[in-house]
Amino acid sequence: MQRQILNVSVVNMYIQQIFDAEEMLHGICVCGEVSGYKNVKGHAYFTLKDAQGQIACICYNAARTYMPKEGELVLVTARVDYYPKLGKLSLYCDAIEPYGAGLMAARLEKLRLQLEAEGLFADAHKIPIPKFCKRIGVVTSASGAVIHDIVTTIRRVNHNIDIVLYDVRVQGERCAEEVARGLRVMDARGYDAILVARGGGSAEELMPYNDEVVVRQIYACNTPILSAVGHESDVTLCDMVADMRCATPTAAAQAIAYPTDDIREFAIDCMRRAESVCKRAIQRASEQNIGYGRMINRLFENYYSNLTSKLNQYITKINYLGEKQRSVREAELRLLSAKLDACNPIRILQRGYWRMQSNGKTQVGIEGLCVGAEVTMIGHSGKAKAKITEIEYEA
Repeated sequence: MQRQILNVSVVNMYIQQIFDAEEMLHGICVCGEVSGYKNVKGHAYFTLKDAQGQIACICYNAARTYMPKEGELVLVTARVDYYPKLGKLSLYCDAIEPYGAGLMAARLEKLRLQLEAEGLFADAHKIPIPKFCKRIGVVTSASGAVIHDIVTTIRRVNHNIDIVLYDVRVQGERCAEEVARGLRVMDARGYDAILVARGGGSAEELMPYNDEVVVRQIYACNTPILSAVGHESDVTLCDMVADMRCATPTAAAQAIAYPTDDIREFAIDCMRRAESVCKRAIQRASEQNIGYGRMINRLFENYYSNLTSKLNQYITKINYLGEKQRSVREAELRLLSAKLDACNPIRILQRGYWRMQSNGKTQVGIEGLCVGAEVTMIGHSGKAKAKITEIEYEA
């Protein structure tokens, strides 16, 4: 039996005819969550999804119907279309109606309210970004354009800041885990600031930056965190908990990249102000020293005057006491002199007494004398030799 061989285009045309002929697939109402919504030249392109599947959707002249938000649950009135040229199945939407906030958006809003109630978004917990950073860490993908934009923007005005990259996935299942780990590692290294950055994307692609583990890790960091996730219109929980939210990664780089000329001008201004302060301080100190000198002179003059006065008083008192003491001593001396004069042997001799010497020694009694012994008699006016002729002892 000979096999029938068909071209791809023929098969695709058969499939298209089947879908076109099937009335059940025309004017159907489909419920799903909007993802990747884009408006190109007035036409909307997006994906409609639920927990078990997804399907591409096209809505021409989208302005005539409802324009949904990312993650919103909607109802679309559409027909199933098969595009044979690309072999692609799509829903051609005639109308779009809102149908609740969407599961992803609802979960996100619930988490936001919980974290807000815990105070994670409060300004009181936010750390100021240093004005002049020396070392910064960047948590983003090494292969994306984001790190290139950040480095280029900073290097345009500053070549002194050290930029260290921690490479992570920026979307997908493991993204949140890697970003949280990168923040934890960078925070432990003591950088001046950390940038969490990612380019634009769909709400689904940005969901890791709404993950609770990332939000809590940013809150736990001691290093100031700058968040630059998505485009300006994208606001994630990561932006809300960060110490500074930047519209784009380039804006974050601009917030960090102070021009080196500013540092030079700042240093010169500081030197000028320091010089002015020093001059004023020296002037004040000089004036104070002059005042202190005058005060010290006055103190010394007063002290010298008081000391001179006291010294004169002491001299007067000493002279008085000395004169008094001299008078007393003179009186005592006269008394002693009179007593001494009264005891003077010469005075005794002048009254008729004689002093006798025997063998050159004064003889105070008759002991040792004998009759016939020669003695010397000393009187007031001279000496005389005598001989003992008789000795009498008192009874």
